[in-house]
Amino acid sequence: MSKIDLGSDVYTILPAGNSIYIGGEFTTVSSTTVNGIAKWNGTSWSTVGAGMSGYISDLTFYGTKLYVSGMFTTAGLITVNNVAAVDTSTNTWTALGTGANVGTNGQINYPEQAVAKGKLYLAGYFSNAGGTSAFGIASWDGTGWASLGGSTNVTDGTIYSLALSGSNIYIGGTFPTAGSVLANNIAVYNTSSHTWSSLGTGTANGVDDAVNAIAVLGSDVYVAGSFANAGGNPANYIAMWDGSKWNTLGTSPNDGVDNNVYALATYGTDLYVGGSFTHAGGSSAKYVAKWSGTAWSTLGSGVNSTVYAIAAGKNEIYVGGSFSTAGGSSANYVASWNGSSWSSLGSPTNGVNNTVRALATYGDTVFVGGYFTHAGSGAANYLAKWNTHQWAPLGAGVNDHVYALAINGTNLFIGGDFSASGLNNDYCVIEWSIADSSFSSLGDGLNDQANAILSTGNDTYVGGEFTTAGNKPSYCFARYNTNIALIPTTPVLISPLNGTTGVARRTTFSWNASTNATSYHLQVASSNAIDSVGGFVSANVIFDTTLAVTTEKLSTPLTATTVYYWHISATGTAGTSAYSAATLFTTGVGIDAVDNPGGIPKQFVLRQNYPNPFNPTTAIGYELAASSHVTLKVYDVLGRDVQTLVDQQQQAGVYKVMLDASRLSSGLYFYRIDAIGIDGVKFTSMKKLMLIK
Repeated sequence: MSKIDLGSDVYTILPAGNSIYIGGEFTTVSSTTVNGIAKWNGTSWSTVGAGMSGYISDLTFYGTKLYVSGMFTTAGLITVNNVAAVDTSTNTWTALGTGANVGTNGQINYPEQAVAKGKLYLAGYFSNAGGTSAFGIASWDGTGWASLGGSTNVTDGTIYSLALSGSNIYIGGTFPTAGSVLANNIAVYNTSSHTWSSLGTGTANGVDDAVNAIAVLGSDVYVAGSFANAGGNPANYIAMWDGSKWNTLGTSPNDGVDNNVYALATYGTDLYVGGSFTHAGGSSAKYVAKWSGTAWSTLGSGVNSTVYAIAAGKNEIYVGGSFSTAGGSSANYVASWNGSSWSSLGSPTNGVNNTVRALATYGDTVFVGGYFTHAGSGAANYLAKWNTHQWAPLGAGVNDHVYALAINGTNLFIGGDFSASGLNNDYCVIEWSIADSSFSSLGDGLNDQANAILSTGNDTYVGGEFTTAGNKPSYCFARYNTNIALIPTTPVLISPLNGTTGVARRTTFSWNASTNATSYHLQVASSNAIDSVGGFVSANVIFDTTLAVTTEKLSTPLTATTVYYWHISATGTAGTSAYSAATLFTTGVGIDAVDNPGGIPKQFVLRQNYPNPFNPTTAIGYELAASSHVTLKVYDVLGRDVQTLVDQQQQAGVYKVMLDASRLSSGLYFYRIDAIGIDGVKFTSMKKLMLIK
């Protein structure tokens, strides 16, 4: 293929047998109008129907059709809405769905089509697929759409806080819905049933403004932020949900506090509250206060400016924010309260040099994150730790603000709006090993700011302002699972590719190694029908094996000129991947690949037929040193072409083809091979054969 100028971007390439399909934002190829999609057959470019009205982000074969997704309204001049299917044999486009309910109501911006368990899964910036609510992800089974629960779907929304209680995760921020549930700024996600619920019923559920902090104490959930009402009733910046109704902290009108709350933490049976308020329960309380369950109290004379973070230590409460004094004494942005008095962290240079936004404790150590670049008297880029007597940085730190910290075992999870910690893929969320004093990334990170982190078991939940997590659509709320990260990737098939014809009857299947795989499951079938676990229906399976390598040669020949399907899954210690898409190929006429202990031949060779003389069949062998287009023909003594044995693309290898001369007369004939390798090398050879009847 020579270099061509498309005039705009190509976003995806899909091999298919001897051809390739490309999709993107281009409209022409080699002066031919193609509108976002084109096909290369090895010698020339061609259109795929009338193409699209917008751009293509992904291409996937599912069954016998090519599925296309991106941002477009029409394909082949019919309305399809961001996803469509095309029959590549006729270039006929079809929509996914019927009537007005076709496709999705938002773009699919990422290469996010995948086939698993007999369904096509798509992800993107949509809230509806085929008329069904589907927030960010949906499946298509060939006839209809289904929702997969989706995400918080908080358009222009943000998550500021997360809290765990059993199998429930409480999520607070500024959003109107969670999943498909109306949930005013506060919702609960059940990790067992994977369902969303509001706190309260009707349109007055939740609270009427931002939720900045959540804490769980026993069976009670405390919620705080910028709101004035909870469940439709007055509640000054903080309220408690008891599982069935909302409650104020104190008696109206002196319940709660008099300004925004940004931080909550529990210690014993007490709730500690921090924010920009100066009164709690109607009495003076400078930016921090305690609620006992029945009454408000102060922490000495408090601090002199806003508190953004609170964490409980072994015998003390740590407080961080924008203040410079605590209890009337110098305390730069962070201090501790032991129940009766305040203390700064460090001497003579105490605390840090700018605002603290996050705190987390581990034994005698408190981890601190925020806007600062120094801790104590040393440099510390937005992250530091205090271990009762001295400050230390966390490695080289990060390059921008930290908003969230969470401990799980010996690991510290960090969220913010940074993009560098000396790692790849460290966008906005990373992990610090307390034991090894080293950073590691969480997959491919986020595409925007993380405000809250919760980590338990193998799961780390993150809330913020992002729209993708690990390069997958995920609106403001995402989960990272260490076990999921280790499940093998779906194998990428090498040969035979989809649509390949003339495949040897004893062909060799090959695929790329999958990350974290220890074995592979190969299936070959006469139909692409899928069972409930994603494998081929057992009645149609021709060949089924599990192996540790990435190639497998058939020992029993397949039937000539027959359509077959194959796919692969990968298994590792953490589980099994989805099967690759069912890939179609057609066997050739009497052509058989032959085992070659020496591997790929070093040169092209045409062998003498055997037996010779013969009646009426004989075998002709040849060797290909490179993948080539091969023609093998038989000629009479006058040079006339009397029979074509091979005319197809073939992989490098050793082959044998049977000549059936039952329709030819006795006499001398010639057979000639012409092979043109993909590297441009040409090979031609001719030999005699004698037919005696």
